[in-house]
Amino acid sequence: MPPLDGHLILDHRNPGASGARGSRHGFNALPVVDAEGSLVGVVTSLDLLRAFDFSEDAILPAYHLIMQRDVASVMSRDALSVTPRAPLTRVLRKLVDSRSKSFPVVEDERVVGVVAREDVMQALRRANAGEKPKGVTGEG
Repeated sequence: MPPLDGHLILDHRNPGASGARGSRHGFNALPVVDAEGSLVGVVTSLDLLRAFDFSEDAILPAYHLIMQRDVASVMSRDALSVTPRAPLTRVLRKLVDSRSKSFPVVEDERVVGVVAREDVMQALRRANAGEKPKGVTGEG
């Protein structure tokens, strides 16, 4: 599971690096891909928090050890996704119904991006202002 374009997940063996990268870009969930770029799961900030196992003997969990774990050991495997051509209303409904903050965007079984709540809000603002969606020319 190599990095995907250096933006979505840095190292499939290191959730700490993935989480740090996601935080810098405002993502709450990062897609995890296999060698072909196919979606195999997502790592959310909640997944990372769940990895911290507090025991009665420890005041703080071993942060550095947890952040060195394999991503597959903490990721959610039942990842929801959308396609690049999904209508805005369908993406909006899926975000609301699932209470997710973002989804991987999958085309031809490969992850091509991430769409977040903020992206949908921006698209709604643009539509309200009469702007055409990006990539739409109106010709056809």
